[in-house]
Amino acid sequence: MPYDQKTPGAQRARDLIRRALGAEPVRVWPTDSPDAKFAELPDGRRVVVKWPEWRNDEESIRAEAWAHRRCREAGLRVPHLVATSTEPTCLITEVLPGETLADRDPGDPAHRAGWAAAGAELRRLHEIRLPGFGPLRLRDGTGRGGSVAWCPYVEDARDHGVAWLVDRGFLARSAGDRLVGVLDRAVPQLAELTDGRLLHSDLSGGHVLVDGGRFRGIIDLGQAQVGDPRWDFARVLLWDGDPALDALLDGYGRDVLTAEDRHTLLPLYLFAYCCHHAVGHPSDDYIALLLDRSRWQELH
Repeated sequence: MPYDQKTPGAQRARDLIRRALGAEPVRVWPTDSPDAKFAELPDGRRVVVKWPEWRNDEESIRAEAWAHRRCREAGLRVPHLVATSTEPTCLITEVLPGETLADRDPGDPAHRAGWAAAGAELRRLHEIRLPGFGPLRLRDGTGRGGSVAWCPYVEDARDHGVAWLVDRGFLARSAGDRLVGVLDRAVPQLAELTDGRLLHSDLSGGHVLVDGGRFRGIIDLGQAQVGDPRWDFARVLLWDGDPALDALLDGYGRDVLTAEDRHTLLPLYLFAYCCHHAVGHPSDDYIALLLDRSRWQELH
């Protein structure tokens, strides 16, 4: 693994670990995110230290720490929360053993078994009911959705996201008008949902840990929110596709999705998710890739 000892990010990680744990890390190395690093502690433990890259992420970091505690209380296999800090804001979690499903051969039977185990675990996560809807926030020390109705990302795509993509040439005007019409029809129906569940909201093969044939857990609750469990199923489609969703449902249970959900609602959720992450992104290539994977052409 490449060491990351002298970069500004590594120095920041070291400083946060010193402040939060009173320990000097033995070594630091990169994660896939600019605002998180792996580190090894003097006692041999391996941890991830994460901090807000932008000031408005501080609340998200605190909510993520709350989600870790709540999931552990429910007996879910998520990383143990080692420490948190508010001055400066950071969280430190253990590194689960094993490798991600993204690093395994999709043709390996253990790959499908890993997704099925993740599905069973996800169903337990979705049993956690919380008030509100949308991105997870802390209010009076308790997690809740930051919006009053589901689904704020669909609403934002209708009101702002599609126009942004059209104005910058990523979507044709005619396609944009069609998508706004689809979202117009969906928003009032989705707002009728009253049973908010805790969602992972960034579920992918890269966030499912296995060790040989053993499921180890689900990582990275940084995008956790409150809403419709089917949002998490749509997110799986983005990079991992239908085979991964089928395997996930082996463990979750197929009673939760109708054929209409699969062909209409999941593409709608997937487009809203991609639209949210595309708007304002500095890389045109990444925006184009998100749209290509979003299945927006299926929305009518």
